[in-house]
Amino acid sequence: MSTTTPRFRVQAFKLMSGINLALFVLALALAGWHSSWLPALLIGLPTAILPLLFYRMLGDHLLARISFGVSFMFFAALHIHQAAGMLEMHFDLYQQQWTLH
Repeated sequence: MSTTTPRFRVQAFKLMSGINLALFVLALALAGWHSSWLPALLIGLPTAILPLLFYRMLGDHLLARISFGVSFMFFAALHIHQAAGMLEMHFDLYQQQWTLH
């Protein structure tokens, strides 16, 4: 990472990395509950790892920042899929947005 990266962005990357990890853990918990291990591992694992790799390789680059937002959307869709469309999971996206604000 560059030394010119603003401090607030470094803190934001740490926060988003933690949220991403928590969303992956939630996907694993849903996999145990609904027997959806294949989607949890094939979709959830790359979705959790790629933004971290982009951040490590590119630092404070637009692709690294956007990849976290995309991963949050993928996790919302994954959680809805794992719960077989359970209505409560549709509010996962709103909960994620509330966490970030």
